[in-house]
Amino acid sequence: MIEMMITFIREVLWPLGAGGVLAAGFLEEVIAPIPSALVMLSAGFLFLTMPVSVSFVSTLILKLIIPITIGVVAGSMIYYYVGYVFGRPFIERYGCWLGVGWPDVERLDQRLQRSNRDELVLFSLRVFPLIPNIAINLGFGLARYHWRKFLVIILAGTAVRVFILAIIGSLAGNLYSTYADLINRFENGIFAILIISILIFSSYRLIKQYKLR
Repeated sequence: MIEMMITFIREVLWPLGAGGVLAAGFLEEVIAPIPSALVMLSAGFLFLTMPVSVSFVSTLILKLIIPITIGVVAGSMIYYYVGYVFGRPFIERYGCWLGVGWPDVERLDQRLQRSNRDELVLFSLRVFPLIPNIAINLGFGLARYHWRKFLVIILAGTAVRVFILAIIGSLAGNLYSTYADLINRFENGIFAILIISILIFSSYRLIKQYKLR
């Protein structure tokens, strides 16, 4: 499936210019199997073919950073909205099996709103996504994080990430797909560790609640 998506992006979307780049960024964000760095690296390889100049900078900004950022952020807000709207009913119905209740989520939200560290953490995770974006988007939506602040931070973080990976893609040449695969494996490893940690935490909370009864 990944190879099919790569072919579709390269042969169908890239020829459309900035509009195709925006669509590719959106698809990258909403379709989990697509490696998160693929679009940015391949766009840098395919579009930044000229030497560093005014044309290079304008192409980087107008054809890569702006459209990819808009596409990725649009996809992110969909998952944020899902977490925001459906997160509470899910927690209230199934949270007991995870050892988490809605009061726990409300306390987390209060901590996030009181501290500025959450802004730095969110920005850093968008630039260097140690956790897949889908988990971040759903999590911050579930925690009812202020949507305007979320939007501004992910816009800034995604733009920086596009800049970095597009430059790497322009320098890496045909190896961009290899780089994308390595980055994807690393992110998946971190995500697996996160899931295991959540399962361990949930088991601990359930055992603790059972003993209190």
